[in-house]
Amino acid sequence: PLWLLHPVGGNLLFASRFVSLLPRELPVYGIQARGLEGKRAPFSGIEQAARHYLELLVSQQPHGPYFLSGPSFGGNLAFEMARMLRQRGEEVPLVALFDAYGPHYPRRPSLLARIVNRLTRARGTSASVSAAVAQAGVPESDDPLCIALRRVAHAHSEALRTYRPGRYDGALHLFRATRPPEDWPGVSFDDPTNGWASVAHGPLHVIDVEGNHRHLMDSPAVEGLAAALNGVLAGLHDAHACEPVDDSRGPRTSGAPRSRPNARCA
Repeated sequence: PLWLLHPVGGNLLFASRFVSLLPRELPVYGIQARGLEGKRAPFSGIEQAARHYLELLVSQQPHGPYFLSGPSFGGNLAFEMARMLRQRGEEVPLVALFDAYGPHYPRRPSLLARIVNRLTRARGTSASVSAAVAQAGVPESDDPLCIALRRVAHAHSEALRTYRPGRYDGALHLFRATRPPEDWPGVSFDDPTNGWASVAHGPLHVIDVEGNHRHLMDSPAVEGLAAALNGVLAGLHDAHACEPVDDSRGPRTSGAPRSRPNARCA
């Protein structure tokens, strides 16, 4: 199956169109954030969340090959989970980063943006957190659900700010939006690898997708994203199908997702 990790807002309700564009024989499992219901605290760190999600993943799929993906913040979760899986000796043919940003990216803000950030931080929040809440599309309301959603987005933004990913020796696939966010003033999006080259010690494949960061999962960008992912999945299937089998090690597991009944959850 393909595993889809949630973005900063925590839910996957936006993903139905994306999933509908993938092969029907490919099961897609979604993992949403803790705390959306307002009863539990959201995770405060990416490593903490990745460990918890990894146990959910393994309870449904005990062994690889694993195919992980996630938009933006979800890409960081997928990256950390892939690191943990490889440390366990598991095979992770696909880590699909849907315009996720690597360490220290985007580039350091200008002096003006840093001043704005300090001023907003003095009011009890930060510019990056405010941007995260805006990106999550959470309305300013005293409704308990909205309060819970803002709490989740705040926690995830802080988790991303403090995340220091380690090196990764496997393959990464970055699906990079051709246009950066329009509401992030004073930062530079000048790295074609979105900052991932600093931790990628294996192949790093960059696929440009027409669209911007915030609307990559919306039409018309999502059609291009799904087509690009389908091409990568087909290539991985072909590559594994052509690998020679070492009979001395017993049967080899194919790197492609097995055909199973469509099982999609968010």
